[in-house]
Amino acid sequence: MDDPKSRPASRRIAPLFPLPDFILYPGTVQPLRIFEPRYLQMVETLLDSPGLLVMGTVLGENKRDLGASDACVEPIGTLAQLLGYERLDSGEFLISVLGLVRVHHSECLPDPSGERLYREVSIDVVDAETDPRVEEQLRPSLQEALQSRWSSES
Repeated sequence: MDDPKSRPASRRIAPLFPLPDFILYPGTVQPLRIFEPRYLQMVETLLDSPGLLVMGTVLGENKRDLGASDACVEPIGTLAQLLGYERLDSGEFLISVLGLVRVHHSECLPDPSGERLYREVSIDVVDAETDPRVEEQLRPSLQEALQSRWSSES
């Protein structure tokens, strides 16, 4: 597998897998159960490819519209590598993914054929130490998530 950090700074395309209140950190492994038809299709595609996807985060009020194709996903996510999978008798998948690097994703790319059920996004690898977009764009979402969490525990 090539190292995403060593690639030129050109834009890349990857499938987007958004989850509510979820952040995959680089260097961590996460097991996931895949059951929605669009993400089952995404996993099938990943099995026939290098297996890279973007784990996106949906916070706050946006969680209600997670199923919408235009659901608001935080602009900073994590490029992840599919490590392994198990196909269940039900047709669902159990997968494990490894967080690789932080990415800034923008524009959901249309599917001219109309056959793709999941979203694909254009991504740029970012370095949190040198890219001020990371802090600027995540600060309001992080504050909202912390306030929401704090108020639910009181």
